[in-house]
Amino acid sequence: MFTITIHHLDGPSGLQRHVGYVHVDGEDVQIHDPEGHLDLELPTPTVDDLGRGERRRATYAQDPVVWAYNLPALLRGPYVLAQRHDQTPDWVEQLLEQPQAPAASSPGDAELIAQLIAGSSAAKEAAAEPA
Repeated sequence: MFTITIHHLDGPSGLQRHVGYVHVDGEDVQIHDPEGHLDLELPTPTVDDLGRGERRRATYAQDPVVWAYNLPALLRGPYVLAQRHDQTPDWVEQLLEQPQAPAASSPGDAELIAQLIAGSSAAKEAAAEPA
């Protein structure tokens, strides 16, 4: 089990803020990336293949665990930094304990779906109002 935390780096001030994480427990890979920093189709350089097959790069579709484990090799600044933790940080533990909405197919889809639902409701209300 390991967790990759993703930080946004502010160049002028040098401040970091947490923007997401990838939590791996066995074969279960949970991604929390509300700002869309991760591209699941972009292969990570395979620094360690974890004994799961020799390849130079791994995409999420090929092997989500190897892809996640090697994210720090891909996300290493100057504006985004990923760090691997063998023990899950407390702030990630708190997020993992919260009930989550069903996963969207990509990081930006949940917001788009919410906007479409809201727009659909607004359209129905407008149609129901007398002209």
